[in-house]
Amino acid sequence: MRLDVYVPVLAALLFGVAIRPLSRLWTPRAGARLLVCAGLVSASCWVWALGLLGWTLLGQIPTVARYGEWSVSVLHSVDPVDPAVAFAAIAILLSLTVLVAITTVRRTRALLRSCALARSLAPAARGDLIVLPDDAVEAFALPAFALPAFALPAFALPGFALPAFALPAFTVPVFFRRLLTSSSRPRPTGPRTTDPGRRRLVQRRSRGGGSVGAGHVVVTSGMLRALDPDERRALFAHERAHLLGHDHWWLLTAQFSAAVNPLLSRLPATVDYLLERAADEHAAEVVGERRLAARALAKAGLAVLRQSPTEIGLSRGLALGYGTSAVSARVAALLDPPPRFRRSAVVLLAVAAAVVLGCAIDAGHDVERLFELAMLGPR
Repeated sequence: MRLDVYVPVLAALLFGVAIRPLSRLWTPRAGARLLVCAGLVSASCWVWALGLLGWTLLGQIPTVARYGEWSVSVLHSVDPVDPAVAFAAIAILLSLTVLVAITTVRRTRALLRSCALARSLAPAARGDLIVLPDDAVEAFALPAFALPAFALPAFALPGFALPAFALPAFTVPVFFRRLLTSSSRPRPTGPRTTDPGRRRLVQRRSRGGGSVGAGHVVVTSGMLRALDPDERRALFAHERAHLLGHDHWWLLTAQFSAAVNPLLSRLPATVDYLLERAADEHAAEVVGERRLAARALAKAGLAVLRQSPTEIGLSRGLALGYGTSAVSARVAALLDPPPRFRRSAVVLLAVAAAVVLGCAIDAGHDVERLFELAMLGPR
């Protein structure tokens, strides 16, 4: 307890400093997902450690001790946490509650804006592409938000029976709908096709509505005029990579992790950059030439910079744009060889996460033993 409870706090501080160096150790997509997962572990253990520190002080309040049936004097005598540290932990937790509430409101508003934009632009879609007659230079990947209705079978309870009914439709991303319904989806009968081209066609059709990765690529006529046909292919491949990878949800998770743990304030920007880099790499593979992908990105970025502020158009919400984030660094990366994936760094990150989790669990057991001792003392 004297050391274990502070390990998650120290680990969060070190991880917050090392986010950007760590992002260079892997390919962009793998790096983004590894950092998001590590951020979730760090944020969870950080809150757990602060809660344990604060609870040792809250447990010494007579009203709380009377409700929990333990001795305040015994708990005070065996408590290894300094009261100033416990007070600081409680103050930090209260501040984090406000910060998380603000982030939740903002991200919910962004989600609602994305839903409204997806509904308003859906009639104009041709396949997975939506072209807007607008002089503004914009292109972004807009996730789709479906309204699935899940049918639940009839079941009986002792004394009465309930008929089958349909769960009300909620706004659920298609990505999560596939996860929920994959186990009950009927498997196709007959021989499996071995033609790769036919498999790709069937996969695209199965997603419904012609949208790739449960969403649409939205581009303005101003952006199309800024690029030649080959460069447009790179643009479309970039945005489709965002949809196929469900990048908006990864970025949203990073933003909430940073709200829970402000020491990870660099995480959202780093993950955003890595997701854009991953889409750039995908575009370079699709067009078959890294310089072409770099040229398309550079021209789009210059076109965005040249437009006047009055030409900035749609409120995109969660949608990820093209040519607006760290364009110079991304162009330079495309002109270099493809990045490598270092397995040793993954092992080190996994070991560090396991150590932090183990210390957090052990600290929880230590606090539990403190209160068990306090329960044996006179009240």
